[in-house]
Amino acid sequence: MEKTKTRWDIFIDDICLGDTIYECDYGKCIETRVITQPTLIDWYWSWKAINVDTWKEIDYGYTAWNEHSAYWLKLYSYEAYKSASRF
Repeated sequence: MEKTKTRWDIFIDDICLGDTIYECDYGKCIETRVITQPTLIDWYWSWKAINVDTWKEIDYGYTAWNEHSAYWLKLYSYEAYKSASRF
């Protein structure tokens, strides 16, 4: 089975508990830590992470159909905007 890649460099299949993932857009970044393993049900991936600055929980969801949307997840394994402010 082909791996599911987000818009940037994250393969959802490879996300593990404790991974640090950055969600970056419009010059701002959220640093998150994965707290549940991604699960795939009927072409829909879901997992949870926490924002390391606010400790708020984030519910993530992704489908392969997101790849054609301007609103799909912009997840990175690195802080995409080095001078970015935090959300």
